[in-house]
Amino acid sequence: MLTISKMAKYHSVLLIEDDEVDVLNVKRAFRKKGFSQHLHLAENGLDAAEKLAGDNAFEPYPDLILLDLNMPKMGGFEFLRMREENPRLADIDVYVMSSSAAESDIKMAQDLGAKGYVVKPLYTDRFADELEKILL
Repeated sequence: MLTISKMAKYHSVLLIEDDEVDVLNVKRAFRKKGFSQHLHLAENGLDAAEKLAGDNAFEPYPDLILLDLNMPKMGGFEFLRMREENPRLADIDVYVMSSSAAESDIKMAQDLGAKGYVVKPLYTDRFADELEKILL
């Protein structure tokens, strides 16, 4: 039987999230489902952009970004716009995780290149199942 890491579409995940409770809930979902992907953390879009482009870039480099929309310094939409202009970042799949279920936010995220959109709260079993669909 294959392990999750061998079956996974993604091997290194960057979570861009400023809410500590949501970060803990994502980590909990990883443990609950037994995901073995490396999980990097950034507090906002600016923090992530600096860490992705800098000399001390994440290792292993992420092939998936889980992105919150509402954050200080650089929010999710700003990050998606910046990502489109950077060829190295444009190849990384992005899934938005937001408390907003507004159609306008979902459409804007898709228009800016997000591959998917998950509505928070993140503490439910449904979220762990959604994350499993994304990662596997």
